[in-house]
Amino acid sequence: MASLSFEGETHGEIVLKVRRWLASLDESPEGSLTAVEAIEQGAELTKDALRIIAAAA
Repeated sequence: MASLSFEGETHGEIVLKVRRWLASLDESPEGSLTAVEAIEQGAELTKDALRIIAAAA
């Protein structure tokens, strides 16, 4: 049985990750992000990196 899970510290983070995953299922061509999507993805990467750094400290 397949499973899928999302992790986040807040409900909003989880919703954002689910929406991003659902959007990735669309048939839009790879590499075509809107400016807002690019900023959101960059922010998520930054948050994830800071969590990793904090956990290692």
